[in-house]
Amino acid sequence: MKIDFTITISVILALAAIISPIIVSIINNKYQLKLKQIENYDIAKRNALEKYSSTVGEYITYNSPKRKIDMINYLYGLIPYFEIDFENIKRIVDGSDNVEIVKQESNKLLENLKKQL
Repeated sequence: MKIDFTITISVILALAAIISPIIVSIINNKYQLKLKQIENYDIAKRNALEKYSSTVGEYITYNSPKRKIDMINYLYGLIPYFEIDFENIKRIVDGSDNVEIVKQESNKLLENLKKQL
């Protein structure tokens, strides 16, 4: 049996034309998914920082036990997203009854976290 090279090449090109877009689509979808995950992580990171800074402001303004608990919860919510000095967290939590300590330590913390955005 004799193989006709023109038919063989035509079949190979037809298969390549069918398979190539499928492979490109798969690669593109994986890339888009990865980009979306990065975008969602950045949004969550910004939201965590925004929540903490707003609850610190509320605590400093109103100085109530509920706002203190919220502030500490949002402070711990920053840990998965930022590199934080745990001594700073300890000073904020230990001094959370004193508004001036919370102001000073939170300012230091927020300056550090702002650089990490």
